[in-house]
Amino acid sequence: MRKIISLNGKWKMKYFDSGEDVDKLLKDKSENFIDAEVPGVNYLDLIRLNKIEEPFYGKNFKKSQWVYEKDWLYRKEFSLSEGLIIKGKKIILKFEGMDTFADIYLNKKKILSTEDMFIPYEINITNLVEAFNILDVYIHSPLKILKMEGISELKGLLYGAHAFIGGCYNIWAMGIKEFIKAIKDQNKFEKLLIDEEEKDKKLTFKDFVKKFADNFLIRVFARKYQISYGWDICIPKFLPSGIYKDVEIHISDNLTIKESFIKTNKIKKEKAEISVEAEIENLSDKTFDAELKFLIRNQDNEIINTQNIKNLSGDNKFIFNFEIKGPNLWYPHTIGEPNLYELEMQLKTSGEIFDVKKTSFGIRKVELIKKDEYGNNVFIFKINDKKIFVKGANWVPLDILMPRITSEKYTEILQMVKSANMNMLRIHGGGIIENDIFYDLCDKMGIMLWHDFMFACGLYPDNKKFSTLVQEETEQIVKKLRNHPSIILWCGDNENDMACHKNGHPINRKIIPEVLNKFDPTRPYIRSSPSGGKYPNDPSEGDRHNWTVWHGQKSYRTFAEDPTPFASEFGLIAYPKEKILKKFIPEDKLWPQNSYHLTHCSVPFKEKTMLEEYGDADNIGDYTYLTQIAQGFGLKYALEHYRRRKYKCAGSLVWQLNDVWPGITWSLIDYYLNPKISYYLVKKAFSPVLISISSEKDKVSLWVTSDEQKELKGVIDVFYQDFKGEIYWKKNLNISIEPDSSKKILEISFKDLPDFEKNKERTFLFAKMNYNGKNIENYYFFSCFKDIKLPPAKISIKEFNSMNENYYSLKLKTDNLARIIEIEDSEDSEVNLSDNYFEIPPDGEKEIIVEKITELPLKLSIKGINTNLVEV
Repeated sequence: MRKIISLNGKWKMKYFDSGEDVDKLLKDKSENFIDAEVPGVNYLDLIRLNKIEEPFYGKNFKKSQWVYEKDWLYRKEFSLSEGLIIKGKKIILKFEGMDTFADIYLNKKKILSTEDMFIPYEINITNLVEAFNILDVYIHSPLKILKMEGISELKGLLYGAHAFIGGCYNIWAMGIKEFIKAIKDQNKFEKLLIDEEEKDKKLTFKDFVKKFADNFLIRVFARKYQISYGWDICIPKFLPSGIYKDVEIHISDNLTIKESFIKTNKIKKEKAEISVEAEIENLSDKTFDAELKFLIRNQDNEIINTQNIKNLSGDNKFIFNFEIKGPNLWYPHTIGEPNLYELEMQLKTSGEIFDVKKTSFGIRKVELIKKDEYGNNVFIFKINDKKIFVKGANWVPLDILMPRITSEKYTEILQMVKSANMNMLRIHGGGIIENDIFYDLCDKMGIMLWHDFMFACGLYPDNKKFSTLVQEETEQIVKKLRNHPSIILWCGDNENDMACHKNGHPINRKIIPEVLNKFDPTRPYIRSSPSGGKYPNDPSEGDRHNWTVWHGQKSYRTFAEDPTPFASEFGLIAYPKEKILKKFIPEDKLWPQNSYHLTHCSVPFKEKTMLEEYGDADNIGDYTYLTQIAQGFGLKYALEHYRRRKYKCAGSLVWQLNDVWPGITWSLIDYYLNPKISYYLVKKAFSPVLISISSEKDKVSLWVTSDEQKELKGVIDVFYQDFKGEIYWKKNLNISIEPDSSKKILEISFKDLPDFEKNKERTFLFAKMNYNGKNIENYYFFSCFKDIKLPPAKISIKEFNSMNENYYSLKLKTDNLARIIEIEDSEDSEVNLSDNYFEIPPDGEKEIIVEKITELPLKLSIKGINTNLVEV
């Protein structure tokens, strides 16, 4: 049987300038090293030892830029008992994740060099290991190693220039005037970033080229996560190095199960046909007769099957077919159950178990439809022949310093994703291959994954060495992840075709598809995102990245003009709350905006355009609030538009769900996993049944969009009323909506609304719907936020009852319209809320379910923009 020995935990490390004598370093005594942790990276070790300050706070990152200029030596001393070093046993040293450029030595003998952080590395040390061992890992500076290999600033600049020329192809999206304005804003941004002590320092053209190439362009030569070289979601360059995943020694018999791949071949109502592809390795000189036992089980039944294999030698691949009666299929949680099976394989010879491998899998079929029955362009995912309207967001790593990402953080944020009615996340190509638990949780929760390969916004090399490395990387990633039913799409990269090579690149046109055809032909593949027709970001075909609003500085109402079949990126930036800002910006730098803000801001100044309808602020608290309101209602507007077009548009993925560091970004959930206002408004826009109101010049239309898999019947009441509750016009409708569809049910002309022009700043439309015992509602205001004349509203607590140990029912009531009511927990009392940032109509009530997370007493404050404060 396989035995696994962990080498995680306490290590030693030291750092030094590039060019040090390696032999001398290897001879250095461990007492001259400092403490380190594995899994870990150098930044975290230095923080823990108080050798650098927290680099995420303020501008501390500038004080630790020396970290990525150094080389690092990590050391682990370990012993193996004589009972483990047995003839006939194979001993493998396994690094699950190495960041990035490393030379590995065992007992002063070099055994491996690494240059790709996205794949595990295995080394057979059977003939090298001793009773006592010293494992040294020499990690090179991720900047200097590239220069040592001949990647100069000039070469980086040439690659960047090509990317820039390709990017100019898309300047039309914002228009030339807006593009020039963006350049001017960027210059203003650069000036504000300069510290007081640097203002007299002149930046030469040579300095600029070097800085630009070092910070961004040479990244395409490194198989390291691309955002670490500086990105719009993380302005500074963070280039950690280290052993960021598990290190293990695997001791096994010479006969092992290397790989397994479970494919769904056919699904019928009464049965499913699957195949199991098993790779078995025999490293000995002998041949074996073996028995391979299969146990396929779920909560309902178990299948046991045994296969006899003759004359096993070398590497072997076998395919075995199985029939599952009455299969429990895997679906995204929004339309069904994410049912899972477990496959256990036991490899035996002479009655003795040599190896066991367990794999979770789901039975399901995936399709991506690009033409409908009439020949129209569509972009529709089907799971088990059912169309899926995609509702979700773009995912980036939870921390730029990856070992900080814990299982608890994954669980917490993915529960938030599911609670927000989202059914898909897109794994962005600038990030990482996530930890195993992330994919396991998505499988269990029924969250679909659109998975980019790890290439983004760049012109990548196409020489033989780089192509060979990419092929190996792609094979490893595909083999590692292909059994996860949650992954429903492979995508070659993020924006490479759009920004750099509209006619493609050998990586996304040849290498990746050839690997997929060989190792995973079960899923659709698109070469790049966006993946348009006449040009990569063609809004009439494929998926689209709609940055006309934010980068193009258009009104959020421009979203209503988007004809895309699938919106895979669009977003608006908002500040986190003031109390969150204080965690990473010094209190005396909170207001007015300054270089500390801009250090943490994705794209500066552009929120000013977004705030034109929302007014201005003279303090940081009001400013952060206004940006969050503007972000939330802008995204709500966009999502309602995309859902009304169901299935002409078949999905929308907000940019972005989360943050990689404390920032002022497009995220719905901040770095500390606190939801912004937009999270709740997006959650409502993604509700299974949505009632929404769209506007044209002289009328509005009422729509119902349903994700229900059967006919929907309900009753709708529509009111045109003022903020104090006087009703000027109303309508009652009995409606019927076909399954999984969207329908316009009413048009209202402004001329039919009494005294409309006179009262539009004091009136609104209120629509509420009852179906299957459930109630939903929506509001439409005729004037922009800053022009609405709201009277004061008095809210009060009607009831506050305990439902069980951790859940409470909170019922609020109001006299006048209460707008954007916020329920905020205290610093100590942490809660989950069924809703937040909501309206209550005049003389209305609202029930909120409160889940208490901590053991501390519950303490809530409740206030709207025009209401009194009440507390619980």
